[in-house]
Amino acid sequence: MVLLLASCGQRHTAMKLAEDFIEQNATSPDNIQQRNFGKLGQTNKLNDSVVAQLQTQATDFLKPGISYPAYQQGDTLFFIRMSYVCNNETLSHTFYADKQLEHIVAVK
Repeated sequence: MVLLLASCGQRHTAMKLAEDFIEQNATSPDNIQQRNFGKLGQTNKLNDSVVAQLQTQATDFLKPGISYPAYQQGDTLFFIRMSYVCNNETLSHTFYADKQLEHIVAVK
């Protein structure tokens, strides 16, 4: 029961972190409607070059020049997928957060 409550709290924290990231870094956050989040997962399989590529990857919905925190290869990352509607089109992105759920490290 305690593990279930902890994971629900972590999912809520990850959702809030992604929402805050969108509000601060999306080109048009007001156009992003019907936000739905998937399950919270964890991975330590991303290497630093993949994370660096995700950080510099041009994404139409994000402002250019976002400053992401440092990532060390092998660090455990949480991830949560968000689907949403923008300009009558359904889209989705995955947000990768540090293991403390304090910062978004990359977006795919």
